[in-house]
Amino acid sequence: MHWFTGDMEGFGVEDGMLRSFRAHASHQRAALAALKGEKRERWRVEMATNPAEREEAAEDQADYAERAVQAKYRLRSARAFIREDGGTPPLLPPELADVDPTGTYPNTTEENGL
Repeated sequence: MHWFTGDMEGFGVEDGMLRSFRAHASHQRAALAALKGEKRERWRVEMATNPAEREEAAEDQADYAERAVQAKYRLRSARAFIREDGGTPPLLPPELADVDPTGTYPNTTEENGL
């Protein structure tokens, strides 16, 4: 079963597309976690009761924001690799809608109406 699911290398061959989809999942999780952390730290900035707390929260917010930018860049690259290899990347959650340039998804209107 491990070979079938791609968890074990079979006959010395590892599927590049599987690797790309795993990288995509990893980068998506990292981006979502960074966005969640940035949102939490933004709330801490707003709720800080003194300047020291506010400054610390603002620094943490900036750190999470930078992590989100980096994770989105890696996610965008993983999606490009999937497309280059002839695959269709998974749909993104709304929080990551800015990762793909506009017009990269195929028109699914007909399929959605079924």
